[in-house]
Amino acid sequence: MKIQMNHGLARAVLGALALAALPAAAAATLALGGIHSMALRPDGAVLVWGGNVGEFGNGYDNDAYAPIRSRMSRDAIAVAAGSAHSLALRRDGTVWAWGNNDNGQLGVGDRQVRKSPVAVADLAGVVAIAGGGGHSLALKADGTVWAWGNNGAGQLGNGTTTPALLPQPVPGLAGVTAIAASASQSLALRADGSVWAWGQNNAGQLGIGSYTDAWLPTRAVDLPAVTAIAAGLLHTLALGRDGKVYAWGDNAYCQLGVADQFGICHAQPRPVLVPAISGIKAIAAGSGHSAVLKMDGTAWSWGHNQFGQLGNDGPVGVGQVSAVPVKAQGLAGGVEIVARGATTLVRTVDGALYGIGFNGQGQVGNGLGAFDGNTYQMARVPQRTLGAGGEGWLYLGSGGVLERCSPQTSLR
Repeated sequence: MKIQMNHGLARAVLGALALAALPAAAAATLALGGIHSMALRPDGAVLVWGGNVGEFGNGYDNDAYAPIRSRMSRDAIAVAAGSAHSLALRRDGTVWAWGNNDNGQLGVGDRQVRKSPVAVADLAGVVAIAGGGGHSLALKADGTVWAWGNNGAGQLGNGTTTPALLPQPVPGLAGVTAIAASASQSLALRADGSVWAWGQNNAGQLGIGSYTDAWLPTRAVDLPAVTAIAAGLLHTLALGRDGKVYAWGDNAYCQLGVADQFGICHAQPRPVLVPAISGIKAIAAGSGHSAVLKMDGTAWSWGHNQFGQLGNDGPVGVGQVSAVPVKAQGLAGGVEIVARGATTLVRTVDGALYGIGFNGQGQVGNGLGAFDGNTYQMARVPQRTLGAGGEGWLYLGSGGVLERCSPQTSLR
């Protein structure tokens, strides 16, 4: 069953999914997978929408164009998504996983798909999680990093390319405070502000000054002290303590925010300063675009705009790129931002959720998805995500009480 709105209601883009207004530095309450989206409610329930081959964790494989509940119904404090699997961190420090498992990315000792949440084996004391393509990462309270799943490019960081069906420690890392992952690379941020990377490096996305894969954690070069990291498909972002953004890796769509004197964007195997933006508090990286939140809560993006993922209602198409950051139209009060593929999600201080960009599987959550005529659905400006089941939106009242609200129009 696809949860869809009728055309009149869909054009109005009813409602908003309300989420808790947590500080920007809090655990991730949003996640984007290859074709699905996730959000965490204050009561610990995980909501999911978009495309589904098991990553919804509701026992089925039907798509949904508006948020629905997974079977992870309580006690979750953070969410993460891989290409086709989902992760949730529970309050007791355990990690739960569901979805595709062809590389052992669920960490349960086999390769069988799970359509309902299962506990990752032999893992406790976790404080943060990250999902790659077919691999997963966990950060423990003691500052160590654990990895499992696909390892074809050394993304598990254990010196081999052998997959792991159960969590394994990443050697040589200590004092880690944050982790990130993309298709075939992994990142760790240490308390001293240094960034360590391992896995695929064909576009220089590890930031180590070469294009050679690294099977063990290797320190990124030429970086000041960093406070946050984000992994795109083939590029990487870091947020300096000075509020500036540094980028490296693939630059085919100008997603690093730098170009030569002829306007040509070249790959960068060493970190470079994104010159045209500062005063940043949060960063996110998609396949061919980069997105940030400024201290004033506005959202800015640069890179590819094939599906409107820059959010400024500018021209769209394969050849549409911008090396200069542009401001998302009509969006204010942003406190959390995530990106993947050609989609961005932003949570605002009032608890509303907005989607920008590609919406081919309904990952924006505005009641639309798949094809509209001969084109994929896209949100060229921020669109509010609907409430559970596509009916109005959810307002999170005091004490976690859910109150049904009336329909609301979108920003457009």
